[in-house]
Amino acid sequence: MKPLAIHAFFDTRKGHEKQTRGVLQALAALTPVQVTEHRLPLPSLLTRITDWLRYLLAPILPDRKINLSDTDLIIGTGSRCHIPMLLAGRQNRASNPKIITSMSPDRILLNKFDLCLVPLHDDIPEADNILKTTGPPCPVSNKGQHDKAKGLILIGGINNKSHHWQTPVITKQVKEVIKADPEIHWTVSSSPRTPTGTIELLEIICRECDNADFFRAEDTGDGWIEKQYEQNSTVWVTADSMSMTYEALSAGCRVGVFPIKWKKNNNKYQRSLASLIEKNLILPFEEWQKGKSFGRQTLLLDEAGVCAKEILKRWWPEKLQ
Repeated sequence: MKPLAIHAFFDTRKGHEKQTRGVLQALAALTPVQVTEHRLPLPSLLTRITDWLRYLLAPILPDRKINLSDTDLIIGTGSRCHIPMLLAGRQNRASNPKIITSMSPDRILLNKFDLCLVPLHDDIPEADNILKTTGPPCPVSNKGQHDKAKGLILIGGINNKSHHWQTPVITKQVKEVIKADPEIHWTVSSSPRTPTGTIELLEIICRECDNADFFRAEDTGDGWIEKQYEQNSTVWVTADSMSMTYEALSAGCRVGVFPIKWKKNNNKYQRSLASLIEKNLILPFEEWQKGKSFGRQTLLLDEAGVCAKEILKRWWPEKLQ
């Protein structure tokens, strides 16, 4: 069978790369693929203006063609990738490549994509080129190797747009979880957004507890977090870390969520959390404090697989047989 020829565009954000790689990985599990990668430079106001000028003036500007001959699919995640992807598709229209993004693009570009893979919490209108998913796709799956005696605690951090970060509250909650069950050994890790004060307090807590170790985000390499999802049965995440919440669920972990003080009500994070709580997929910290236990996960999240099957179903159904 002829491989599916894919050109994947990546910006510099790891979260975006994970979403694209999740779909690529799921496609590769269903059909042979041949992937060519394109790395874009760091985004800036200048690159954004330049991208838009290139897109709007493409019919009259000299051709700066990206040769994607015999291409079946162009895919990428993040606004930095969108216009380069669309330009590549326009310049190689003879191949009629399908252009897919794993997020909701700017409204003005929405109908330019053949398919947008959009989480439900983005709350955008239905359309033929919109596939709504429970959460973002990710390159994580349930390997069935979880150790009930191991737990993972993942800490987010500052985002001035969405929430207030309360170090004393969050570290107190983490300490309560660690001390509640001394039979579980906890691996605690920060993220690039975690402030120094929070990290230092968490390091003290983990030194004081025999059943906890702390790892700074910068000391963990590529693939570290995925290995942790495979090994740890229970994962606690701060509510601002939605990508890690969905990754842990996709890995088949029991997931608890530490609350965050949001700046606005009914934002997309809150809508997403409310949906997961309603489906009994996550346990809020407040409910755990009251004695509620983790429920059995009855819905296995495989959003990357859902996306890959939809792509093949629409344009290459013979590859699903």
